[in-house]
Amino acid sequence: MPRAFQTLPPGPLNTEHRTLNRVNLHIIIRGVTFEDSTLDKVLNTSSFTYDAASGKWLYAYRMIATPDLFTGTCHSIIVYQGSDQVGQ
Repeated sequence: MPRAFQTLPPGPLNTEHRTLNRVNLHIIIRGVTFEDSTLDKVLNTSSFTYDAASGKWLYAYRMIATPDLFTGTCHSIIVYQGSDQVGQ
């Protein structure tokens, strides 16, 4: 899971606040879905929960695979800031 969901405080090397605002999850293999039977999820900052123990923002998701799946549960994660893709 990307660790990028944080707002950076202003300082000598950071003159603006930047918050990543969208993460797209997409399953790319037949026989696998997310727990809600979809292939795509679009997450925003409100989708994440702050875990004080680790100091990280977290989002948990489950994928369901058919019993005869012989590969992994392949999926992509793409991170956006505004309209710019900033991570994959």
